[in-house]
Amino acid sequence: MNQHSVTPGTPATRAPVFFWITVALLAMLLLGGAGAALLLVLEAGNINRSGGWGWLLVACIYVVATTVVCSVCVVCTAVSLFRREPHRRLSIAILIISCLVVSAVGPSLIRTVNSLRREHDRTTRTSEGTPRPPADSLPPGTIPPATHKSSSAAVIRDVENPQILELKSKLWEW
Repeated sequence: MNQHSVTPGTPATRAPVFFWITVALLAMLLLGGAGAALLLVLEAGNINRSGGWGWLLVACIYVVATTVVCSVCVVCTAVSLFRREPHRRLSIAILIISCLVVSAVGPSLIRTVNSLRREHDRTTRTSEGTPRPPADSLPPGTIPPATHKSSSAAVIRDVENPQILELKSKLWEW
């Protein structure tokens, strides 16, 4: 007898494909977070010596990954519920939690990305409007008077900013 035949009176059940896709995405997110946490613990000394930017980078990557995964989970769970797959109560719980995460993190993430993009555009526009000297010309103060015209290599001395000199003198007073 055919195992896939439907007997009258029992509804056909579908395999919970989209439910398991959702569970797999959430498991990958959790494993990725655990891997990132382990990497951060192992590299904490290097990250702190380099100014701590690694902490911020990993946190931002994880927030973006969480937002993307939860958005995909919302879609997969909605499809799962629409198809009337098993595990409906768990699917509803995943749908609610994913929607809350996306609604809490999504708008602020989009706002942050837009403000960074605008700031980058503004900085690019400002730097394009500032005239720059040609790359091969040196300011007159950087060429010492002892340099002969026949020399092919320009000797550059340090031209210090008065504020830098003041800070250096304060450091030497300590």
